Amino acid sequence: MQIKAILERIQFRKGAVLPQGIEDEMEPPEALAQVMRLDPHERLLVRVDEEAPFVRLNAGVVLEVPTAEALYRIAGTADAITPASDGMPIVALAVEHAEVIQRRKDTRYEVDFPCRFALVDAGERPTDVLLHPEGSGRVTDISLGGIAFETESTLPLGAMIKIDVRLPGGRTDLTGQVVKALREEFTVREYGVRIDAADTVSMNRLHRLVARLEKEERRRKEMPAALRPPADRFGSGLRRVRGMSRRRVRRFY
Repeated sequence: MQIKAILERIQFRKGAVLPQGIEDEMEPPEALAQVMRLDPHERLLVRVDEEAPFVRLNAGVVLEVPTAEALYRIAGTADAITPASDGMPIVALAVEHAEVIQRRKDTRYEVDFPCRFALVDAGERPTDVLLHPEGSGRVTDISLGGIAFETESTLPLGAMIKIDVRLPGGRTDLTGQVVKALREEFTVREYGVRIDAADTVSMNRLHRLVARLEKEERRRKEMPAALRPPADRFGSGLRRVRGMSRRRVRRFY
């Protein structure tokens, strides 16, 4: 896809800016941003909505704009910086490179991250899970389109739920629907949740995690079989021992 076509696709979308050279880090410095438009010099105007010391004249920055299926990544130089009416900077980004990173929403990876959750009533604004948690558990696998998680709570199928997941990049808030009860062993239940919404920061963190998991899986497959380590859940270290066998089950989200 040509750069101009990519830029036209992301106009008026929310994203994040970060310094060049650290895009693959799990916790890079970043700031929320709003894509505006192309100026007459075909520079991309980007409003930065947070304090960002790394955004300065002639500095190299990367703009990431996530969607459910792809991550738009634009690299360039801050060619000019002007203040908006509220004092926040508007950066004229001289674009050097643009790419679309396509990912399948249903490609899943085994993980092991703590989470807390709360049910969301239809038509109501999702609550802050940290202030009003209704339960906790462990996310067992993750994709761009959904997650599975274990909990000792009983959840109704079809319920809307907001989940706070502690990813390596920080707190990640996801809102979705409980679409499947995957298993039940003793007091532990596992549910599949389809992700329906996430804020820009959370979606960026999810994309970044999936990118890292993709690289780890590709690196493992490229190693000679004799040296290849066994696949393990990302984030878990040694797998937890619960005194129960974990059955492999199909995912339905």
